[in-house]
Amino acid sequence: RERSWLADQLVRHGFIVASVDHYGNTSATFNILASLKFWERGSDVSFAIDRLLREPFLTGRIDAKQIGFVGYSLGGMTGLGLAGAQVGAIEEILEHLSVKYPDIKPEMIEHIDVKEAKKSLQDSRIRAAVLICPASFVYSAESLQRIKIPVGLVVAPHDEVLPFKEHAELIIQH
Repeated sequence: RERSWLADQLVRHGFIVASVDHYGNTSATFNILASLKFWERGSDVSFAIDRLLREPFLTGRIDAKQIGFVGYSLGGMTGLGLAGAQVGAIEEILEHLSVKYPDIKPEMIEHIDVKEAKKSLQDSRIRAAVLICPASFVYSAESLQRIKIPVGLVVAPHDEVLPFKEHAELIIQH
């Protein structure tokens, strides 16, 4: 909704656009525990692609070899995972988040099953990605080097939420 202008422009240029709401990550469904399970976002996107490719109305209209991804902020982080980056030390990442954000209590993190986070989220159907001010704190440099598809970045050098040096620059370098 905030980026409907982007979807509108893509549709005007012939793209089929699907937007995914991630349970626990929207204003209507926000749940801090669900939002910590950021790795579920990649599965949501892959599920949406599965459904769209089976949708009778869209049969023959989607070229499965021309699927792209656009993501902003945590959506950009999701795109990195779908492109082949793999989450690093998940326990340390969650602990860091609990220190940085007082609403995240250590006991919340203790009950999170992180097995899924350690699996690859790569979806080989995605052939290119455009990431807008992506978060990258969950990926190591080595993990970012696994990305083999074209990735375009749109960044703000003076971004105060996701500082360029801590996020985009790491992606650019690797």
